[in-house]
Amino acid sequence: MSKELYLLVDGTHADPDDCDVGADHELRHANGVPVALREDGKPQTIAAGAVENKNVEAANAGEAPPREMKPEPAPKPAPRAGYKTRGRRAR
Repeated sequence: MSKELYLLVDGTHADPDDCDVGADHELRHANGVPVALREDGKPQTIAAGAVENKNVEAANAGEAPPREMKPEPAPKPAPRAGYKTRGRRAR
């Protein structure tokens, strides 16, 4: 079973064991950054396995996801030399 991490308001994530309720009754990380809360008041969580996924991390940080890469168009082949006729020989 994967461990859940708390999502902080600055887009980073933290171990729930490193977070505690402060004197202002707000859930904060040990470095002072508040934990992001869902609409129902519970902390937002993210699976520890998803942290490895760069797209999830970028989306949670509010950045645009990476653009899909498209192959470059193939270069046009060089034009072939046309057929050259021999000049008429003078008789």
